[in-house]
Amino acid sequence: MNWRPTYLYEVEHVGAAKTIKKSYFDIGVQDIRSKRSYLCSALISYPTPILTELLIKYFGFLHIAQKGKETVVLREKECIAFDVPQNHAEQQADLLVAADYRGHLSHGMNRLEFYLNDLSKKATDGAAVAKVLKESPATAWVDGCNGLGAVIGNFCMDLAIEKAKTVGVGWVCAKNCTHYGIAAWYPLRAIKEGFVGISMANTSPLMTPTRAKKAAIGTNPLAVGVPAGNGHFLLDMATTAVALGKIEIQRRKGENLPAGWALDSEGLPTIDTDVALRKPSLMPLGGFELNSGYKGYGNVKKCYSRGLYNKFKPYTVGGTLFVH
Repeated sequence: MNWRPTYLYEVEHVGAAKTIKKSYFDIGVQDIRSKRSYLCSALISYPTPILTELLIKYFGFLHIAQKGKETVVLREKECIAFDVPQNHAEQQADLLVAADYRGHLSHGMNRLEFYLNDLSKKATDGAAVAKVLKESPATAWVDGCNGLGAVIGNFCMDLAIEKAKTVGVGWVCAKNCTHYGIAAWYPLRAIKEGFVGISMANTSPLMTPTRAKKAAIGTNPLAVGVPAGNGHFLLDMATTAVALGKIEIQRRKGENLPAGWALDSEGLPTIDTDVALRKPSLMPLGGFELNSGYKGYGNVKKCYSRGLYNKFKPYTVGGTLFVH
């Protein structure tokens, strides 16, 4: 199916009700209450049903999809569960949609439940607004205040872009962040403005260093985007063989893991998704030492930031965004 997500779409037929079932999303359609523009969260071919009701209940926006001249809508519900402002919900939804549409299924709707859990546990503050703690013409240090990842990331990248427009370069670092989705989302914003963009972040310890038995360092993703005349250059990668979400997708599909992705609790390779997710222990980029896995382990230092942490204290996520 070739669905294109429509981020904002004007509802023309109040009370419209149609159903499209040829999708991995089992979409129920309800009447809508008013005529206005609504956010389309997503309608992408996906390997397993997604909790569309959670999207509506907790993020407070409608599902709207367009196929030819048909419009699918779901009833509007109030955003009362986690107090996520509409603007913040839209930014997070845009990122989820873009991830799935670009083929990053591990970081699209697959990540929704993760975000909702963090909101329910107050690990993420859906209403938080990032604050600039210190800045110079070319740099800034930001406190993300544990807000939604997309909201913090967009704020930081946009700030870096504005600085680059003024002095030629922008470098923004942030603390107290949360999971910010696909790293490529932020260089793409720089590319649209004609700049080279880089983003990188730390994560909780998920990578098992070469010759070790347990996870001790983050997957620490990084992305680079460079504008070009005939197709832009865009690299988005984790420093592990795969992101944790790729293993989640394999489990949803009921398939084993390829060799070289993960280890079991004894530090031995496993292809069992349940074993790999029970206590995540991802292999470095390259996999086995014979296949240069130590290079992936060494590469993690490029965006290393408190990847090792006290097991009795929650880890904190930081991000760095660079524009030139």
